[in-house]
Amino acid sequence: MQVERGTWPSGATETAICETYRTPMQLHHPMEPSATVAHWDGDAVTVHDSTQGTMAARDYIARSLKVPAEKVRVVAAYVGGGFGGKNQMWPHQALAAHIARALKQPVRLQLTRADMAVASGHRSGTEQRIALRSDRDGALSALRHVSYVPTSMRGNFFEPCGLNTLILYDTPALEVRHHVARKNIPSPTPFRAPGETPGSFALECAMDELAFRLRMNPLELRRRNFAAEDPYHRRQWSSNQLLECYRRGGEAFGWPGGFVPPRTMRDGEALVGYGMATTAYPAPALPATVRLRLTVAGSLTIETSATDIGTGMYTILAQTVADALDHPFDDIAVRLGDTTLPLAPTAGRSKSTASILPAAARACKELRARLEELACRHAASPASNRSPGATLEAAGLDELVVEGSSAGMTGVKDRSYYSFGAHFVEVRVDEAIGRIRVSRIVSALDCGRIINPKTAASQIKGGIIFGLGMALMEAAEFHPTHHRIVGDNLADYAVPVNADVPDIDVIFLDTPDDAFNEFGARGLGEIGVPGMAAAIANAAFHATGRRFRSLPITPAAIVGARPG
Repeated sequence: MQVERGTWPSGATETAICETYRTPMQLHHPMEPSATVAHWDGDAVTVHDSTQGTMAARDYIARSLKVPAEKVRVVAAYVGGGFGGKNQMWPHQALAAHIARALKQPVRLQLTRADMAVASGHRSGTEQRIALRSDRDGALSALRHVSYVPTSMRGNFFEPCGLNTLILYDTPALEVRHHVARKNIPSPTPFRAPGETPGSFALECAMDELAFRLRMNPLELRRRNFAAEDPYHRRQWSSNQLLECYRRGGEAFGWPGGFVPPRTMRDGEALVGYGMATTAYPAPALPATVRLRLTVAGSLTIETSATDIGTGMYTILAQTVADALDHPFDDIAVRLGDTTLPLAPTAGRSKSTASILPAAARACKELRARLEELACRHAASPASNRSPGATLEAAGLDELVVEGSSAGMTGVKDRSYYSFGAHFVEVRVDEAIGRIRVSRIVSALDCGRIINPKTAASQIKGGIIFGLGMALMEAAEFHPTHHRIVGDNLADYAVPVNADVPDIDVIFLDTPDDAFNEFGARGLGEIGVPGMAAAIANAAFHATGRRFRSLPITPAAIVGARPG
């Protein structure tokens, strides 16, 4: 993958940065390992699977079994975390059905945690070379981002590190390249904000280095290079409140107004540092359908094949329908994760909310219209003057079933749809023992209208904690001789626990993106991750005067580094 625009400048008035940044292999390690149970009934099979996409799993399993898709039912009512590792299809999902057919009895195939390291993907390590040029006022004149990433001998996924580099800062000369090498390794796969997460570490650290070289406030440098339109696609943003994120986040954090040299802040023996970074993530949507079942008793059931992988889809679907129909929330049931239910996309790439809620809104509109029609046909009073159950009773119906569908991104290609934000971080470093603690985080985000503040903040905090683990702890590697993955268990692979997580202040601008959909809402499951590792690394530099261009930032790295 290669993108080039403009001519690389040169001159005595230019300030240049050219550095290499590295991120290690990371493992998904969801709380629930991947597992599949297959049971045949005649020529049809039901598969209970921990998957992020029931329809995709059904089609994959059917192709493997060489049976029609309608002969395969996949059920994933609840998924105990996925983070991308359960997004794509893996051999064990079909293998369970093959074994069950051969043995003529139900089969459960469950991966161990060590199995998952090789059989459900990982985020590959990256090496990224960033070059920046700017004038003395910080205006970028050129940006080059070259990534070296591996993939397996048979897989096609690679870590697209340059995605945010294409759109985040306005520069007349831009070059983004990816060099992908096939290696004898397990297949990498998407991992929460794939591409943007490792790529933002390199880009946002380089921006911080440029600000230091210019003796400029890192926040001011980003403001001066704000892209008023999508510089890669040359389209207007549907909505972009990034400058307001900078302002709101900076104010809440207490970000200093000028240039503050490194190693100038202490709290007792601890060095204190501030760091920040920009985050951005695309806002996609795909076609989806939602079915509503209203009974004469007044209960309402919402049905769609979408999965809830911990994002709160059960809650926001019920909330949206309850609001649209003025129906009691407690009388609503939600059924998800079953291929016998209407079509919905795989949960991933932060698209579920924007895909499914518009379909639910259309289903609600259809239900209201049908109730009004029945009321007019079977009674003199309008539907608004009687309960929905009474309307069905008057019409002699036990149940009314309607569906609504959304079209995804069809017809909205004239603009660029992204969410934006800014992370602000404080760290405290004890140089004597190499201990670094993140003591405070403020993140200000523009994700359109927020449907449910509690579940939305939970998603952002989860992403932030992912970034914290990436910055300070997480790293898997291949054994130098046996080539097995080291760290394929939760004893050796460190992830953040409660004691590692500081106070996190999440600020939503809550500005609807009316050009995107009728809710003005964009997905937000992943935007909390990009930029966080960079913000922590930048804060570590500000505290110590030492650059950390390879993750994770370990105690050994802190003790062994030198200012500069």
